[in-house]
Amino acid sequence: MARRTKVLIFVILVGVLSAVISYFKVGEWNVFTILQAGLIATVLNILLVIYDHYGWRAPLLRYFATSPNLRGTWEFENPKILSITKLVFYEHLKGGYLSIQQSDSHIKINIIWSDDEPSELRIDSPVSTNQDRCAFSGSFIEHPSQSNHGFGAFIMFGSLYPAEFVLRYRTDHGVTGKILAKNRKPWHIENKNEAVLKTSKIPSLLDKIKFLFQWT
Repeated sequence: MARRTKVLIFVILVGVLSAVISYFKVGEWNVFTILQAGLIATVLNILLVIYDHYGWRAPLLRYFATSPNLRGTWEFENPKILSITKLVFYEHLKGGYLSIQQSDSHIKINIIWSDDEPSELRIDSPVSTNQDRCAFSGSFIEHPSQSNHGFGAFIMFGSLYPAEFVLRYRTDHGVTGKILAKNRKPWHIENKNEAVLKTSKIPSLLDKIKFLFQWT
């Protein structure tokens, strides 16, 4: 159950319970108590949404976060990609980029292969974090065939703001992969041409500010 839903249910139950207690004390329902509980739940949920997208990566609040901050574009080389069904390594895949959009509770990773068409996630996935690993699952679109495949993945990281991390995944059509991501840049990319243009670019102050205020 989502955190916001839990807060809403808890606050409404407190409001209803307070109204019931009030009824037995004074002999009439206090509707204002229930309305007040609904207002409090709404405000708290708004604050939770803001925290989920911004507060969790703020310097003074990020240590309360459940996920590592992986936002941005990462480079990788020599990925280990294997087809279990065909028992063959994808040796033509020499490297590429991971473009990661993220909140504290959800993540979306698009793989831009240097030597192949991209693998695209169109819907962000809920993340479960346990110590130095976070796990997630979902579906991705394999271009250019537009085929849809399910996957399960986990990320191994060393800190809440890592300099590198390892992504491992397994798809429903028998492909397993291991990627070591490094060299984070403060922007998201959508295609190979954009990645190549930005590879050697040094992020400007404006780039960093724009990235800081992006929703994911």
